[in-house]
Amino acid sequence: MKARPYHHGDLRQTLLDRGALLLREQGPTALSAREATREIGVSVTALYRHFTSVEQWRAEVSRCARQSLAQSMIDAIAQTPAVRPAALAARRRFRATGTGYVRFALTEPLLFQGAFMPCTDEPALQDDPSAWQVLEAALDDLVATGAMPAARRPEAPIIAWSAAHGLAALIVQGGVSVSGLDDPQVTSVFDGVSRALGIATD
Repeated sequence: MKARPYHHGDLRQTLLDRGALLLREQGPTALSAREATREIGVSVTALYRHFTSVEQWRAEVSRCARQSLAQSMIDAIAQTPAVRPAALAARRRFRATGTGYVRFALTEPLLFQGAFMPCTDEPALQDDPSAWQVLEAALDDLVATGAMPAARRPEAPIIAWSAAHGLAALIVQGGVSVSGLDDPQVTSVFDGVSRALGIATD
């Protein structure tokens, strides 16, 4: 189907949206500025009015993918039922950051790859929302409610992130096959993180 000419609107956002769609449907190797601009009916030179280079555009598209990942974590936290005591609620919200991370890899494997693809330029903007900040807030909540010893807080982010990301990457790359978020391989990783950080498992 021939692309319709682009006439109006936010071209910068349209280029980002088109890039995210290419990632979602075909993966990082298909993230082509020529393809993205062709599909929206503008020339490649139009991209340079909004990005310093093609690589910066790629970095911005990758940022958008990471923001989608962060939103998956936020959504998982929001879906956590309210419970008492506060420490139990904090533990479940923390676990939800992991399930949201892995769910994104399961449902959007190519977009997940794009979120961490190598780019030679930096994005112009910071991740907002930021998956790292979502995790940090959940860890602060654990300490504030007494669900995790304060002494474990400094090492907690890298332990939790490495475990969730490592599992997600293995799933996407085919190294681990899981049936879903309730798969024993998934729950065992999450339980292992909790034990490593001195957090009770439910």
